[in-house]
Amino acid sequence: MTDSSGDGISDELAESLGLDPRHEHHPSFVDALLLVVDVDPEFAERFVETMTVDSGAVPVPFYRRPVLEDYVSVGTADPDVVPALNEQLLARDSMELIAEQLSVLAGMEPATVRTLAAEGRLGESDWSGDGTENWLADRLGVSPLDADPTGDGLSTDDAISIGLDPSHDHAEIGAVAAQMRTGSEPLSPKALDLLALVERDYNGVGAQILERDLHREVPITRSTLEQASDPDADGLITAIEEDVGTDPRRASTSGDRLHDGWKYRGVTPDGCSLPDARLGQMDLYVQVLYAPHAEPLTDDEKATLREWWAEFDIENPDGSTGINLHIEEGPNGGKLPSQPGENSVSEYALEYYTEEYMNERHGVYHLALFAELADNEISGQGIRGGRVSVTTPGLQSEDKLLVFSHELLHNIVGNLDPRYVSERQRSCEDDAIHTCTGILTSGSIVSKELVSGVEEQLARNGYAYR
Repeated sequence: MTDSSGDGISDELAESLGLDPRHEHHPSFVDALLLVVDVDPEFAERFVETMTVDSGAVPVPFYRRPVLEDYVSVGTADPDVVPALNEQLLARDSMELIAEQLSVLAGMEPATVRTLAAEGRLGESDWSGDGTENWLADRLGVSPLDADPTGDGLSTDDAISIGLDPSHDHAEIGAVAAQMRTGSEPLSPKALDLLALVERDYNGVGAQILERDLHREVPITRSTLEQASDPDADGLITAIEEDVGTDPRRASTSGDRLHDGWKYRGVTPDGCSLPDARLGQMDLYVQVLYAPHAEPLTDDEKATLREWWAEFDIENPDGSTGINLHIEEGPNGGKLPSQPGENSVSEYALEYYTEEYMNERHGVYHLALFAELADNEISGQGIRGGRVSVTTPGLQSEDKLLVFSHELLHNIVGNLDPRYVSERQRSCEDDAIHTCTGILTSGSIVSKELVSGVEEQLARNGYAYR
C-alpha cells in the first residue's frame, strides 16, 4: 500500500477519511487514528471529524494534540475500551469536555476505565454524583469516583463550596461545618471566612482557632472573626494575644525583632529554638564564634553579661525593665576550624553570617565573633542596625565584656535618635552613633551604664533595622 507522506497512514485510508495523503500528519494523530481503525473502524470518520478543525487560515487540519495523546494513553493501556470511548465520549459536542474527560481517564487504572465503559458511564461528567465534574475533582487532586475521597464527612462539592481544599482530611472541620450549618441553609459569609482561616492554618492559626473553640460560637460574628484573626501575621491569633498581654497589631510587641508567635511557641517556623523567650520583654539571642587562639567566654563572664543587660533601664511592654541576653555557642563549641584573616566587621559578616555557620539561627540570632580586625587600632566593631559584631581577642576580662556589649549595642541601637538622645548626651565628636559617657562612648569604655536617652530610644523604637 502506498504511503506518499510516510506518516504511517496509507493513501487509500487517508482519501477514504477525507485527509490529504500528501500531508505528513502529527504522530499523535496517526497513533490515535490507527488505534481507532484497528479496534473500531466504523467510527474512524467520526473520529477524524471530532479531532480536526478546518480553517481557511490553516490549509491543513489542526489535530487536538493533548486530546489525542490522552486518547492513545487510554487506548494503549486497554484497547478494548476504545469502542466505548468512541461511542460515549467522542460523540459529545464539546471538544473542551472531551479533552478534560480524556485527561482524567488517562491517569486512571485501566481496570477502572474498563468498568466505567462496561457501565456506559464514560461520557458522564460527574462519576461520583456529588456535583463536582470529573475534570475539576482530578485537577484538585481527588478521585472523581468518590464523593468523599478523604472520608472526613465532607463531599468534594461541599468542601469546595465552603472554600476548603477537598484533598485535605477535614475530620475536625467537617464537624465544625456540620455544627455551623442550620438545616439546609448555606453557611454564612462569616462562617466561611472562619473555616478559611482554619483551612489555611497559616503559622498555626487554624489550630489556635480550634484550641480556643472559636469555631463553636453560634452564630459566628464579626467579633468571632476578629478574635480568630492574626492581623500582625506574627503567628498568634488575637484571642491569645489578648490573653498573654501582647499587641495583636504589632508582630514584635517588645520591639526586639522576634515575633510574638515565635516566643509563644519557643521556636520559629524554620525550627530555630528560642529558649526562655519572654513575651512582652526584649530578648537578644547571640551566637558566638571564636578564632582558634581566642579565649571563649566563661560561664561567669556570660552571667556577668546577662546581669549587665538586665540592668539597663529600658522599659518593656509588660512593665519590666532590661534586655534578656541569651548567649549560645556556634558549632564545635563556637571554635572556628581555622584562623580567619584580619577583616573588617562587614567582611566577617559576609563570610560567617551564613546558613553554614548559623543554620536555622540565620536571620534570627546575632553573631558575635572574637577575632582580629584589619584595623589594629580598635578593639571592636559592630554593624549599625545589623546582626554582626567583632571583639578582638586578648583583652582583660572586664574590657572584653565592655567591648562585646558596646559593639552589640551598635547592632540594636543603630544611629542615635535626637528625639530621645539629647545633644548633651550625644558624642562629644558628634558622630551620631556614640555617647559622651557610658558604655556607648567613643573613647575608653569605663562604664557599663547606658545613658538614659539611648534607653528611651530602645524602649520607643525597638531594635534598629539596617
